[in-house]
Amino acid sequence: YQRRVRDSIQTSIQQRQFLILLTCCTLLDLIAVGFVVPLLPYIAAKCGVRPSMIGAFTSIYSALQLISSPILGRFSDKIGRKFILLLSHAGAALSYFILGFASNLPILLLSRVPIGLFKQSITISEAYIADITDPSTRAGALGKVGSIVALGFVIGPALGGLSTFSSHFSNANSKTNSNPQDIHDENANYSLPAFIAAFL
Repeated sequence: YQRRVRDSIQTSIQQRQFLILLTCCTLLDLIAVGFVVPLLPYIAAKCGVRPSMIGAFTSIYSALQLISSPILGRFSDKIGRKFILLLSHAGAALSYFILGFASNLPILLLSRVPIGLFKQSITISEAYIADITDPSTRAGALGKVGSIVALGFVIGPALGGLSTFSSHFSNANSKTNSNPQDIHDENANYSLPAFIAAFL
């Protein structure tokens, strides 16, 4: 009996440690998303994409997700959540890295392919939590993931915008924007947020 109690306590501690680790990874993941997503229209404009095509460009990610979601979900059931979760983070990092070098439309389109095909981190994380928690604590654990997602989208866009501002500030005295209402700032450094997101 004492051994069973000891094993139960040890298992509970391991689950709690894993949940903390998974929560931290999810937070970093969503901060990285927040770094990049709000800037995509600006990056597309800098690469010469017309405003009428920006919507079609951003829909590439969703279209690829529609194809890959059931496939990766099935694989995660067969080979385990951990491998698919690592694959998801690797695909996202690769996409952000490519996006940092985007200077034309083909590279910009290419940057959306890995993240569209492999980015299922939130879904897999929630499935992982459902696997290791009992029904009495599952709803609370999943609720924490939702809070972490919201927190990531609070922190990420703010820091992503500030990372472009540093380049704009350094060039402000050398070049003045002739149209203050122009949505695209040629002085802004959009590569830096993408590289930071890849690092995260």
